[in-house]
Amino acid sequence: MCAGSIARFRRELLPYPAQFWKSELAPRRLSRPSRGWARTTCPLHGGDNPTAFSVNLETGAFCCHACGAKGGDIVALHRLITGLGFREAVRDLGGRFHE
Repeated sequence: MCAGSIARFRRELLPYPAQFWKSELAPRRLSRPSRGWARTTCPLHGGDNPTAFSVNLETGAFCCHACGAKGGDIVALHRLITGLGFREAVRDLGGRFHE
């Protein structure tokens, strides 16, 4: 990357949120969506409450009502699970940056 250039994140190259949630939460069952939101057990702290973790299948937002974890998209959850930085998480999910 050239000095002074700004890399832009290409969100359209990331997996669609509904597909990401279904693959990421594969061992867990998602509840039937209501207004775009579904519930399941939390992938971060575990637990046995099947309604503790809410996910938005359209935007990728998530919130755990038990441990307090929350975020606005699938990149945020991937970062929490893996401990990666933003760029690494985007690349891991198949996204790219362009200048």
